[in-house]
Amino acid sequence: MSVANFTGNRNGGFQPSTTFGAEFSVNKPIFATSMGVYLFEAGVNGGTISLQVGLWEKSSGSLLASAVQTVPYTGSPFTGQVQVTFSKSVKLNMSTTYVIGVYAEGTKAQLEYAQQPINLSFTQPDGVGFTVKRGVYTAPNGFGMPNGVDTSVPVNLSLSYVLNNQPTLKLISPIENLLGAAGNCEDVSLWKRVSNGGDASSVISLDAANKVYGNYAFKVSVPTGQTSEGIFRQIPMSRQSYYLLMADIKTYNASELRLRYYNGTIYSDKSVTSSTYTTPYIKINKDNVGSTDNWVSASVHGTAGQYGFVDGVRLYEIEKDVYDKIDVDPEYTGDKLVKKYPFTDPTTYLTMTEGAIYSISGSATDPDAGNVLSIWYKINNGTARAINSGVSDGSTPVSFAKNLTYRNKRLWDGATDVVGYDLAEGTNHTLYVWAQDDQGGTSPEQTRTFRVVWNRPPVISGTDKNLGTINTPPSESFSVTDPEGNPFTIEYYLDNVIFDSFPGVSGQTYIVTIPTDKWLRTSLTQHQLKVRAIDNQGSYSDRIFTFIRRDNRIEFKLNYSNPDVKSFFTTNQKANRILVTMDATIPTGATLLVEACNNAYDTQPNWEDITAQVTAGRGYHFTNTTSTSGKWGINVHFKIEKGTATETVLLNGFGGAFD
Repeated sequence: MSVANFTGNRNGGFQPSTTFGAEFSVNKPIFATSMGVYLFEAGVNGGTISLQVGLWEKSSGSLLASAVQTVPYTGSPFTGQVQVTFSKSVKLNMSTTYVIGVYAEGTKAQLEYAQQPINLSFTQPDGVGFTVKRGVYTAPNGFGMPNGVDTSVPVNLSLSYVLNNQPTLKLISPIENLLGAAGNCEDVSLWKRVSNGGDASSVISLDAANKVYGNYAFKVSVPTGQTSEGIFRQIPMSRQSYYLLMADIKTYNASELRLRYYNGTIYSDKSVTSSTYTTPYIKINKDNVGSTDNWVSASVHGTAGQYGFVDGVRLYEIEKDVYDKIDVDPEYTGDKLVKKYPFTDPTTYLTMTEGAIYSISGSATDPDAGNVLSIWYKINNGTARAINSGVSDGSTPVSFAKNLTYRNKRLWDGATDVVGYDLAEGTNHTLYVWAQDDQGGTSPEQTRTFRVVWNRPPVISGTDKNLGTINTPPSESFSVTDPEGNPFTIEYYLDNVIFDSFPGVSGQTYIVTIPTDKWLRTSLTQHQLKVRAIDNQGSYSDRIFTFIRRDNRIEFKLNYSNPDVKSFFTTNQKANRILVTMDATIPTGATLLVEACNNAYDTQPNWEDITAQVTAGRGYHFTNTTSTSGKWGINVHFKIEKGTATETVLLNGFGGAFD
């Protein structure tokens, strides 16, 4: 509490029904809590004097507070005072001039004390500067004096006040893991041993093979001679807030692992017996938060040498409405709750991709009733933008919420480009949130850091496969989508050599196979069939199918679905003769069959055996003279079976002619 005193008079007398006043302004907002007047007077005993003190705005004449007191003359000199404490503090702004006035009414003679007139400036130790001067004032309605006259006596005027308080801000989202770097389970030194509060390294080791996040998980073991052991960490918590504790834990050969919150008196546990990672959670009511002791722990239970794993320990501050929904609302229960509160690590920043929602929410409080409280945010050094505002009642928080969308390299609030430029990849970006009242009070800034990804590669459905040993060309279906909606191209590779490429359609099902001519030239060893989807930004993903080709026969015929083949072997009339030559090695024990037809368009072509002529290198005269389709075309069917041959069958190519 601070007090400003204004003292002054005029050389002369104080006449009955006269006034005295001082006007003032301040260099920073204050809240007036009380005011008073102390009057020095010379005169004779007997009679009374009525003192009234008032505080009003000079320009508007709005009376803010007043009080009246009647005091007797007690001798010479006479003293009298009136003091009034406001039932509610009165806010005084920098942009307004105020008047403290006193009205004195009585029957006694003039007063003669000489002091300096009011016309000064001074600064209180708390930094509030007052500019004060004497004047003639018009009394406002409700103040019992006539229009003021500048007739002064030795008077002390006082104003008690407090400074404008700073608002406070609680930022709930984007969520922040209150365990900080300790929660990522990468540094044993950040935790203590449950049994004795000492070094935890004797019961914890880092395990890369069982990690969920980062580089390691904690492997927690039961020591010799004990049936349980664990790790703990103490953390500051507010008794005005609600919390959610979570961790990813699993047993290996231990009986169970427990996640625990302890407030120094009582504890809450969640147990896990699964050998696969499970995410138990504990909601913590503000009434159960300890005044000084708040512990988070994870413990393993079993026999000596047994162990389990812990990773991704997180403690989040949550709003009461979320607390009330947990395990009540299905959307805030089990796996759905876990998805809403994923593990965050201050060393691996939140990363946003196309379409991601960046949620900003929390509450702000201003202890000064009547202040207009606004919540603001900005990204990096961009434009400050308001989220919400409200008039403070001195205690009730003003809630705020804003959802931004990351789209086309920028953050958007609906149709508003929040930042105004592309957010760079591979760079930390900072969200700043603060509360500010209309009297200049500002809360400390709350910050969150994030990164963005401009472009992600197309997504190919399914997973990579090992098709094993096969003797026919593989046939695998897939579809492709692009997260950013970019156009993309699909490419097919056999042993990293491209053999087909075409524009892709998002979501359409495709079937990749190996053309017959390539399949026949594929050696009987291990191979790789690859599908690549590449977008117009150069980002790509692959789907790989590996196989080993094993075959006891070679069989194929001309592929009429190929336009070039179809065009070359179609004839405008019946072909009469054909010559087929082969570049092949057919070892002893293998058999060869070569067939040809001149009515390839028929549903059932007339295949004629020309094996002997091919083997001898001679031409063959077709015997067929009919076509049920009305069209003519040549086709050739080759079939080589390995049989009992022990040597490799080779078919390097074939050729020929027809007329």
